[in-house]
Amino acid sequence: MLTLTPPGRPLDRRTLTTPGGFCWWYGDVVDGDGNGVVVIGAFALPFLERRDRTTVPQQRPSLNVAVYEKGVCTFYGLLELHRPHGNGLANDALQEPCAWHHADPTAGRGERWQFGASTLGFDVDSDGIGTFFADLDVALPVGTLRGRITVRGPARREGGHDLHTLGTPATTDGVAHDWSPQLGPARGEARLVVDGRAVDIDGSGYHDRNGALLPLWRQGIDWWLWGRADVDEGAGGRESRVVYALWPEGGGAVCALGVVTGADGSSRVVDVDIDVGARHRTWLGMGEVRRFVVTTRDGAPFLVGEVAARIDDGPFYLRHLLRAGVAAPPTTTNGFLEVVDVGRIDTPWQRPFVRMRVTPAEAKASSLWHPLFAGPRDGRVGRQLRWLVGGGP
Repeated sequence: MLTLTPPGRPLDRRTLTTPGGFCWWYGDVVDGDGNGVVVIGAFALPFLERRDRTTVPQQRPSLNVAVYEKGVCTFYGLLELHRPHGNGLANDALQEPCAWHHADPTAGRGERWQFGASTLGFDVDSDGIGTFFADLDVALPVGTLRGRITVRGPARREGGHDLHTLGTPATTDGVAHDWSPQLGPARGEARLVVDGRAVDIDGSGYHDRNGALLPLWRQGIDWWLWGRADVDEGAGGRESRVVYALWPEGGGAVCALGVVTGADGSSRVVDVDIDVGARHRTWLGMGEVRRFVVTTRDGAPFLVGEVAARIDDGPFYLRHLLRAGVAAPPTTTNGFLEVVDVGRIDTPWQRPFVRMRVTPAEAKASSLWHPLFAGPRDGRVGRQLRWLVGGGP
């Protein structure tokens, strides 16, 4: 179902060209007061895909940026960056500049991922310090966001493991879904301008990436939980702790692992058990996890987390601000939690609602209700009324 791969190993570039595959790069920043930002650059982001169609990932780039202030989403953009042609493929004459650039070790430069006017990248210097950045220039028909996100910390170093797989891989090379955190406990900062208003966030930061040669719904996953937090490790230092738990299709025992990375970048993988208690149904039918307890196989505490705020509320995806500690949660936010119900992705009744939130490359193809669900939170009702009166963008 999912394989933790060693840090520093690039994603298989076949994830860009294999029909049905996907790849994405993720970064976040969060502070103790519930302010944060998440950025995801992707090719064939599974949450935008259709089960009845096969996409070549490089023909389906997208960029997602969400800003949170005091536990509330104050800006949301999920921008598609291809323009469909009559044959269902991207029209090269109109194609947005989106590309996955190789690292250049001679120049000390890591990989770069270009999504239209925005660029993401990850570098590791000679001292083993990794830096993820996102230079953002996001122009929606309902608002703009510009600025830079930087996450800097010890690059995660392999801790004596090779590949660590949850479930049974469905590909010949043993990796169905490649996932790897790239940093240890990191500091992040966001210097953003949202429709002319400055938003500055300083806090804990994180970066990872995912890729696969198979569609998400062919990987045997029913639903998953992922959570990350920087925690006190007991000797006055900080550690990054990440948990990934997968529930298989058709029932069966949960598969879970934990990744611990110290302030020097050294990491270890821990087989863990997870108790999520009762899942509470949201208004869209998702099963929300409000608290979880993760222990090692010998019963030692690994991570205890509780939800501070639900900040992304969808029919198959939930994102939360998280308070998490080794044995007990702190009083302030220090991470993120997501729950994804793979079986509910691309349910036909959801498609009009997903379209309301997604900004297509052709503005005229936007949903009639797009202003209510995208761009800055402030002024959405007024923008919606103007949109309706004016007949759209």
